[in-house]
Amino acid sequence: FPCFARRWSALVGKAANVTGEVCTPIQCGGVIVNPGDLIVADDNGVAVVSAEEAESLLAQQGFRSATVTSAVVPEGVEVEALRRLLRSRHGVVIAGGRGTAKISERIVRVGHLGAVTVGDIVQVLWAIEQALEELDHAPADGRTLAAAQPILSSVSEAVGSR
Repeated sequence: FPCFARRWSALVGKAANVTGEVCTPIQCGGVIVNPGDLIVADDNGVAVVSAEEAESLLAQQGFRSATVTSAVVPEGVEVEALRRLLRSRHGVVIAGGRGTAKISERIVRVGHLGAVTVGDIVQVLWAIEQALEELDHAPADGRTLAAAQPILSSVSEAVGSR
């Protein structure tokens, strides 16, 4: 995982000898972060997901799949419009969410059962980035593949190029 920090430790300078507290809420950049919250960060910013919402986004142990990856579509993007565009313009077929939870309406699922290569994964990630730009959500500037590159490299090394 990437680490976003200026120094090796948050305890530097005059505050290094100050006793702190553990498992208490903090405020960072005007946002309250509570124990158990999920922090998601990349080169574009940092997001705090409450522990309650994080639990609803993750499959419970025993129900996770090695053959499908789910993702929450960004606010303002219509799932069906994204799916239609991916299929018609890029030849990529993904499924919508399942279940009755409200969050299911914002989920897409990408299957990867069988002989899936790193090239297949790159194609899907590239197509999603292109489609999000076409839907006026985010520029197709390569950030998706750049973020995935370290993981894809390790997968390529582990299985060899197919």
